[in-house]
Amino acid sequence: MNCLFHWRKMLLVALFGIALSANTASAQIDPNICDCEFPGIIKANLPICLGGVNYLVDVYGCEQNPGTLFPEICLNSGLQNRRTTITKICFVGTPPASYSAQALIDAVVCTMNPCRPPYSWGVTMPPVPGTIYCWTIVTPTCVRILANGCLERCGTGCCILAIQFKVDANPINPCIVTYWACNVPGVCYDGCIPLTCMTEQPVCCGP
Repeated sequence: MNCLFHWRKMLLVALFGIALSANTASAQIDPNICDCEFPGIIKANLPICLGGVNYLVDVYGCEQNPGTLFPEICLNSGLQNRRTTITKICFVGTPPASYSAQALIDAVVCTMNPCRPPYSWGVTMPPVPGTIYCWTIVTPTCVRILANGCLERCGTGCCILAIQFKVDANPINPCIVTYWACNVPGVCYDGCIPLTCMTEQPVCCGP
């Protein structure tokens, strides 16, 4: 399905509801999809909730957000509006004394939602039934925690989650969300922390 987004009709959606189905699909995926040729900060001062505590983080990696549709990665997920590859996350200010690597990845990915405030990634869904936005999120399969508290990709391979957000006519549950999960197998280097690939978007612990 073509994921056409009506930018000129963009309005804030105050209510968020979700009806979801998860689809897993395996296909031959280019392993280069896991890498960023020129990684940099893709989202600065992102508010997250980690273990019930609010933090700001800088998210590093790369993005494709060209304003035109580009091909799917996960089978049957359709044309995509945006692809975000996360390779590193750093706390702004003092990091927590300890934290779960999986929980930090989840805390960032849960914010990537155009149907729910605070719309931290610059996209909101207009209340026009049938409007669709498709977002592919690429995260590491293995990470390490650096001395400064940053979380960094460590190893090869990656997890891929394609998400379709579709505006519904139901005012209580304005967005129907569908998932397709796939991955690129890889090697987890010695001392790295293996992560679990998501099959759906995590729920944020904060408002």
